[in-house]
Amino acid sequence: MWDLIQTHIDNAPYPPSERQVAAKLGVSPNALRFWREPKKLPSRENLQAIADLVGVRYSVVLDAALFDTGYHENAAVTPLRRRPAATVEAELQAAEQDLAELPRVAGAEGKRAELQAIVDRLKAELSSSRRATPSADSVAKS
Repeated sequence: MWDLIQTHIDNAPYPPSERQVAAKLGVSPNALRFWREPKKLPSRENLQAIADLVGVRYSVVLDAALFDTGYHENAAVTPLRRRPAATVEAELQAAEQDLAELPRVAGAEGKRAELQAIVDRLKAELSSSRRATPSADSVAKS
């Protein structure tokens, strides 16, 4: 979950301080610091505020928070810096193509929502992996 917040800070044209981020989220700077390695889940309101701030779906933040607190063991929710950006880009491209090709018919809403959640998660992971490993990306492109 902290990776999502840190990515937001790092990608801002004028990176905000942690104090400014805490103010935007409506929490104290201490609360924000506890989210680096949370022992318990933040409130739903705080998770929604994080999602709104960083520009991802609530489910992406919830999955990250569940993983960080040890409640989520799903392989689809992995720490954001583990996989190479090229792998994530390929998965993202495939998921976006699947989403675009999915017919807009009755009964497909569940599959559409599932695919959109995957696309959102992959975008967040890609953003984080690019921030975390800029030298690895530049080596891969050369």
